Amino acid sequence: MHDALRKTLNNCESAVIVGTDCPDIDIPYLEAAFHALESGNDVVLGPASDGGYVLIGAKQADPILFEDILWGTDLVLSQTHAILHRLSWSYSELKPLSDIDRPEDLSAYVLSLDLIHRALGDSQGTENP
Repeated sequence: MHDALRKTLNNCESAVIVGTDCPDIDIPYLEAAFHALESGNDVVLGPASDGGYVLIGAKQADPILFEDILWGTDLVLSQTHAILHRLSWSYSELKPLSDIDRPEDLSAYVLSLDLIHRALGDSQGTENP
């Protein structure tokens, strides 16, 4: 991730990296991330409901931001906070979203889609015919 940030920041004032395992990231969410950076924050985080993050954006790159992180654990976000404090970088957070890391996460996501469809009056939902 550091390399992606570094390369993008060679040509742009800010960069945002999103996880491919979060289907709820939409255009307004991305716009909010860029707005947070444009508003003066060094970093913006999109927290994941499991303690990680689904999005990270920055105006500068430092490999320390991604070092000594226990990836795949519920400590990722808090460890990132600690690193940002050590770097004295300002940051903001967007609303938390759920990501899909395990089979049960996918099942919960499909169930939530089905509930949304039902609430909207779509009798088919996400069930197979």
